[in-house]
Parts: sequence; structure tokens; C-alpha cells
Amino acid sequence: MARRDALEAAASCSYPWDAPGLFRAGRVISFLEDLEISTGKHARTKLRLRPWQRKFVETVYRENKRGIRPIRTAVLSMARKNGKSQLAAALALCHLCGPEAESRAKSTPAPTIVFSRHGFSMKWSR
Repeated sequence: MARRDALEAAASCSYPWDAPGLFRAGRVISFLEDLEISTGKHARTKLRLRPWQRKFVETVYRENKRGIRPIRTAVLSMARKNGKSQLAAALALCHLCGPEAESRAKSTPAPTIVFSRHGFSMKWSR
């Protein structure tokens, strides 16, 4: 009985990136800003995109009138220590298990996914 209750609760759970009215870039940004940083001086805080990171995501993930993303490949080049690797790791998670993943397991609990090198951990019980 408890297992059934837990499965029903997980099925009714929604994520910030599933909010109605979000465009593709908005879903990606919501996912990224829901990630928790697990190591370093900002451990246990949510990722906050810098203005240039937000603009980059909005540009790359914008859709045309038919709902197609015209930009398929993007290159980002800038000096060291500006957050490029952090953004790349977060976007990789977005494509592995977030709103950009082709298919997500909805009936079985998702495993804990950890990108420890850049201090991200993502845990959910769905």
C-alpha cells in the first residue's frame, strides 16, 4: 500500500521546467537553475546563470514559428575561469535527464546522477 502511495505521489510531481507556457529556452533555463551545486564554496545552493550564460542559452535554444530549433551547433569561446565548463556540464545534464532528453523513464525511479567534477548533483525520486 505504501509503495502505491509513493508511486502516485511521484507521478503527480511536477518540475519547474514543466510549467505551462514556457518556451524551449525557458524550460532549459528552469532546469539549469534548479540544479544544486554540491561542492565548493557555493555548495548546497542552486545554480544561478550569469547574464551572458542566460543570453547564450536563450539564443541557442530559441525556436522558430514551427517549433524547430534553427541553431544545431554552438561554439563558445572566452577566457579561462568564466563559467564555460560549468555551463557545459549543466547543459549535458539537461540533455541526459532534463527537458531536452529524448525519453525519460516515467514509471521507474531515476538514478542519482552526479557530475562531481563541476559540483552538480541531481536527485529525484520519480
